[in-house]
Amino acid sequence: MKLVRRTGYVVLFGTSLLIFIPMIVGAAMGIHRDRIWDPFTGQPITRTETAIDCLDDAQHLMMAAGESRRLTSPWEQRYRLWVSRCRAEHADAFDMLRATRNALRGHRTGVGGLEDDPDEDLDDN
Repeated sequence: MKLVRRTGYVVLFGTSLLIFIPMIVGAAMGIHRDRIWDPFTGQPITRTETAIDCLDDAQHLMMAAGESRRLTSPWEQRYRLWVSRCRAEHADAFDMLRATRNALRGHRTGVGGLEDDPDEDLDDN
């Protein structure tokens, strides 16, 4: 019984050392070299980056939508990133981008507004 307990301690603490020590060292090295990644978006973050320019990003999305005239995977990814970061602060831009996204998907607006929009449930917040 004593041997099993000691083996368990060795496995538990050995595994934790093998996992957490490299993780802490990697985080410290990333902070030191200004190479930090946002875990939610996967985008790099620098110390000089203080705020995200949401309106500029929305403008770039609108320009890209005009150039492609159809919904593409990169545009959709940029749209979702914008929604996750900027939707609450810029409701008008969100409405404009949502309408653009629906137009790119081939949806038409009716008298009551946009139809078949998966983002409509987000408006309740």
